[in-house]
Amino acid sequence: MQDPEPGADSAAGTQDDGDAGSAVRGERLIPPGRAGFTLLELMVVTVIVAVLASFVGPRVRAVQVKAHVNSVVADARILYHGFQEFYAQNLIFPNASSAPKFDIVTFEPLRSMGFYQGNMLERLRNNRADAFDSPDDQGTNQEFWLQMTLKIDPSYQVVVASSDNAPLASGTWLDGVYVFHNGQLVAGPGVDTGG
Repeated sequence: MQDPEPGADSAAGTQDDGDAGSAVRGERLIPPGRAGFTLLELMVVTVIVAVLASFVGPRVRAVQVKAHVNSVVADARILYHGFQEFYAQNLIFPNASSAPKFDIVTFEPLRSMGFYQGNMLERLRNNRADAFDSPDDQGTNQEFWLQMTLKIDPSYQVVVASSDNAPLASGTWLDGVYVFHNGQLVAGPGVDTGG
């Protein structure tokens, strides 16, 4: 096919090369004077997206934190029962300083004895519990507490205890799994959450 003469105009204003799959040459896809979005249009869209993100972002984060808290609490209940099984077999809880010493990094001896097989360590700050003690004011190794801080939000601590000596609730007998937020007790056995 020959090129049209200058100034020649076909019915569609284009020249077709006969190949149905090829792009049409010479056709303007964008109307004259309209080359794309204006700066003002882009700024308005950006502001709308930012406003929506400011509402959605914190809610997504809150859902993530709640899911992590619930996951750690569920695993901590298994750990609490592991402590109780250890006690039933040995008539003492693991010790904080001598055999059978509880390790806040590995959760031994509960793991090797088959009393705990969970995986909450990856969800804890520094992949470990914060502290453990087995105070002797009720008798030698007759109580325990374990305190853990969540990795996703360190304002949350989970305490597994059968003791009145846990640092976050000293003097109050805790028996089970408890959640503290910014140092305040927010969930656990017998805790009224106001709802």
